[in-house]
Amino acid sequence: MAKTKRIIRSPRGPALNFALQHVEPFDEHALQVGLTTLQSDSYTAAVTKANDANQIVLNLKQQLKVAVADANAKFREMSRELTECVNRIDLFAATQADPMVVYGLAELSPPNDPAQMAEPGTPESFTASLNPSGSVRLAWKCKNPEGADGTVYIVRRKLNNSSTWNQVAITGRKFFVDETIPSASGGAQYKVQAQRVNVLGEESAPFTLQFGIDGGGNLSIVGSGDLVLKAAA
Repeated sequence: MAKTKRIIRSPRGPALNFALQHVEPFDEHALQVGLTTLQSDSYTAAVTKANDANQIVLNLKQQLKVAVADANAKFREMSRELTECVNRIDLFAATQADPMVVYGLAELSPPNDPAQMAEPGTPESFTASLNPSGSVRLAWKCKNPEGADGTVYIVRRKLNNSSTWNQVAITGRKFFVDETIPSASGGAQYKVQAQRVNVLGEESAPFTLQFGIDGGGNLSIVGSGDLVLKAAA
């Protein structure tokens, strides 16, 4: 038969629970168990202070956890913004007569020679979701050569009521939120192409987004390729 501890002094959580469980019996039966009223009151006060102090520690731990998560999110956002800025600088430098002037002003080293690396990958595994605001979030995967920096993605769109493909975004992230789809268009076709400096990868297979075809105003995807429709977050 397992031996039960008469007194639990550690760790802190079980010890505090043990002490709290004995406040009532020590107070209610003080004289019957050999305690004075002063001793019982002193014990109750000590347990109360310990419990209050422990709650402060728990609250601080929770605040720290939230603060760390917030800091991590902000650092990820900073990294994404830094990557996008550097990508745009690379694209701009590639159009100049002397790219090194651009890199000197930006205090950046030039990227690896794209001629020495394989071309960027082809975007694939697309997902799409309709946001409450009516905008559409497109996301994709793209396997680029190892060590390739400065890859951006060109997003082109052709509205259902148009015959022209137009560039709607250049992004350093593997997603794009389209907030400019005219409601009267009924949908649009998209294709995405990776670019590293002046080297282009293959365009993705085009795919079509159509709106409300089930009569309920829902978003559906029609087209070729590996496509997934996601619910709005």
